[in-house]
Amino acid sequence: MTNSSEPKKPARAAKASSAAKASNESSSRAPSSEKTAKASTSSKASASSKASSSAKPSKGLPILLDVDQLPVEETALSASWPEAVLVLSDDERKARVRAGLDTVLLDEVGDGGARRTRGFVKVVLRVPLHHPKARVYGVFVEVDRDGYRALQLAFKNKQAAQVAGRLATRLPFLDDAYGTRVVVEEDGSDQRARVVDADSESLIDGPKIGPRTMLPRAAGPGRG
Repeated sequence: MTNSSEPKKPARAAKASSAAKASNESSSRAPSSEKTAKASTSSKASASSKASSSAKPSKGLPILLDVDQLPVEETALSASWPEAVLVLSDDERKARVRAGLDTVLLDEVGDGGARRTRGFVKVVLRVPLHHPKARVYGVFVEVDRDGYRALQLAFKNKQAAQVAGRLATRLPFLDDAYGTRVVVEEDGSDQRARVVDADSESLIDGPKIGPRTMLPRAAGPGRG
């Protein structure tokens, strides 16, 4: 009995030894996996932090600012094109329009086949014109060939110049101002050219808002 039971002891010892090795291996692997998980979490957090720090709030497309460089949200409106270009189809616009940073040239053909080029410049308009809390608009003004060249030369030579033109952008509540005469000033600085005078009372004083119309009350019982 004693001889038959003795051979089983080494087998049990082998099993115990293999179990101990497995336990040691698992315990030795655990810190490595924990380190990997921590490193992964740390790298993700770092990437997220960098992304959030590099991200800046979007303020939309660049638009015209006034001489005081107001924030974008304080600009009431900025026109993309003059009215004469807005009414064109995409194909016509590609064929007939040449656009620069602050200028637009529109090629036209008259009834007799005569060709002419209309010039527009982007300027800043404040309404009411000289009011300290005026709304700021980015608008187009149509100028003739001489006026167009005068503004270009003034900017290039860092000189001041004033040119008369016609408002070529329709503004909300200021429909009567469209097409009226305005005076544009280029002061030779890096600031945007701007309207300094106008014939339209709406541009000078602001849009007119009439009194509310009161509807008559319905006559009740006993009322004449």
